[in-house]
Amino acid sequence: METTESKRQQVIEEFRKRGLRITKQRIAIAEAIFSEDGHHSIDELYRKVQEKVPHLGYATIYRTVRLLVDCGFVTEQRFETGATRFDTDPRDHDHLICLQCGRIIEFTSPEIRRLQESVAEAHRFRIMKRKHELYVNCQEMLKNGECPHRDL
Repeated sequence: METTESKRQQVIEEFRKRGLRITKQRIAIAEAIFSEDGHHSIDELYRKVQEKVPHLGYATIYRTVRLLVDCGFVTEQRFETGATRFDTDPRDHDHLICLQCGRIIEFTSPEIRRLQESVAEAHRFRIMKRKHELYVNCQEMLKNGECPHRDL
């Protein structure tokens, strides 16, 4: 995965190319989203960015994240649990989503890819975009009757 600094520079270059203003707020938001891999919510980004830019509002975060989506730096994921998350991993991958706490685990499976291609080909379709989500109860939930990650 690329470094936060590398992604920061790419964002600055892309914003310049598009004639967008480069502000300390936008840079702080980009740094927050790229500082760790995962699926970020607007609330998580808000809490993270507040440390650097205390008077930043939700609207600024949302608009900046939308710009990052439009520029292709992150993808918006709307899960059936109602959560909207912003994913920094551009690679093709699938998701396991815990129904109890919403924790998201990424995975890839060549076997699943081959099966998807085979099914599409059998029906004379070509896959243009993939979205594969499995809604699960984690092992701890199955074993203990409650999810230890519920309040995370």
